[in-house]
Amino acid sequence: MNLKEAQIYLNANDYSELASLVGEEVFKIKKYFFTTAFHPKLAQSKVQKLNKLLDIQNNALQMEPKEAMTLILESEEISSFKDCSPLECIVQFNQKRSELLIQLHRAEYIIEIIRCIQSKTKLFLNFASKWPHLNADFMEVKLTKEIDPIIFIQQLRLLDENGINSFESLAGNQKLISSDLIHEFNRLNKIALEFDVGR
Repeated sequence: MNLKEAQIYLNANDYSELASLVGEEVFKIKKYFFTTAFHPKLAQSKVQKLNKLLDIQNNALQMEPKEAMTLILESEEISSFKDCSPLECIVQFNQKRSELLIQLHRAEYIIEIIRCIQSKTKLFLNFASKWPHLNADFMEVKLTKEIDPIIFIQQLRLLDENGINSFESLAGNQKLISSDLIHEFNRLNKIALEFDVGR
């Protein structure tokens, strides 16, 4: 992206505004991931925008590329949640998600932010693909309405204590599962199917 294209893209009056406008856009994107329910499609759109901002930095502003920090969770370390119970799965997911959010908070450079979002997307989709779709014709699935993580763990712990401690047993004991949990399973399952993960 050349200088003129960058000014049009960021609605800048002149060259001197570009660097601060890039910084503002990057800040808004980082803030988004701390305030909004995660959805991979929306994450992808944010990565596309970050790539444009990176292009503006590299070409229009001709800023020196920086050495990005090493991520705690490199892509090969993202859990596939194999051989774990539903309760273990949610605990692992919350731990790794927290690590990535810490990294995203600390990230200074656009390339670091992109890597954090990509890692978070992979983690989320691996997690989402684990959950069964339960029969709930009465229920509208809202993709942006996620269950509180603490409630998710508490309800899975109760099920685990009652012997429902595998993904197969979740599917076979729908009557014992709350409507909130059924909605979350179906929400995650639907998102995973959209991306054809683990199927």
